[in-house]
Amino acid sequence: MKRSTVVAVGIVAVLGGLFVLRRTTNILGGRAPHEATVRLNIDPTDGMCKATDPGPVGGAWLHKITFTLQNNCPGRQYAAFLDYHERLEDGSLLQTPDNVVDQDPADSRAIDPAPQQPPVTVPVRVTKFYVRFRITTFKYRICVGPAPSPRTNCLDPDFDVWPF
Repeated sequence: MKRSTVVAVGIVAVLGGLFVLRRTTNILGGRAPHEATVRLNIDPTDGMCKATDPGPVGGAWLHKITFTLQNNCPGRQYAAFLDYHERLEDGSLLQTPDNVVDQDPADSRAIDPAPQQPPVTVPVRVTKFYVRFRITTFKYRICVGPAPSPRTNCLDPDFDVWPF
């Protein structure tokens, strides 16, 4: 076998081992669950229905995130999750949206008022692949309204994409 082939195979084996070690360490440490459920309420606020802040949301490549929505407003509502923009190191946002999840926008079906109706789920899968040594943060919008595919009345929380 050629020496260059042995070196190439060795490099691939080392990189593969580092990948497996890092992923295993993150999963066992509870920092990289394969799935996450994010609960959101749609509450009446200042005469309008608004989504509550979901808190920390994120995952690594191919992780499933399920947004679970409970409507506490008097009428039927819809929600949309869209427009993922990378936050740069200076705090500004990249102007063009990025493909972070498999559905952008991810629109909900009708969310009827609670407590008569169960919550509605909107599943997405992280499609952004990063090989970095830091978490990359994106701003995204959660829009709520009485008509399908709302694009106004939005909240802009953070979405973290974890590196391998």
